[in-house]
Amino acid sequence: MFKKLTEFGYTRTALEAVGFYLAFLGLGVLLGALLGGLGGVFYNNDKYTAMALGLLAGYFVAVVLSVGVAIAVIHQKKLWGNFWYILLIPVTGIIALFFGAMGGLIPVAFLTTRQAKK
Repeated sequence: MFKKLTEFGYTRTALEAVGFYLAFLGLGVLLGALLGGLGGVFYNNDKYTAMALGLLAGYFVAVVLSVGVAIAVIHQKKLWGNFWYILLIPVTGIIALFFGAMGGLIPVAFLTTRQAKK
């Protein structure tokens, strides 16, 4: 379920795609918490501003992680010739902007189940 997580060109089964999703969701949560915590420490004017900064950091990490992994998957699988897969890149960013990494990584997990082009 959690094998070959960093091999973006690997064609996953549905169960492996769920494992990929959970692993990168955990990574996104950890990075968002780390970046938000650092922002709160270095910008501690008052607690509400620090909390808002933490939320912004979480959304930033979610969008960058989702779009970055989507681009890596498309690049490794050589799917640049398919318009619909390329369209998933900005869609992934928009979903991540509204729903965080929890929503943004769903299209990426779908992309990992597609066959790579030779």
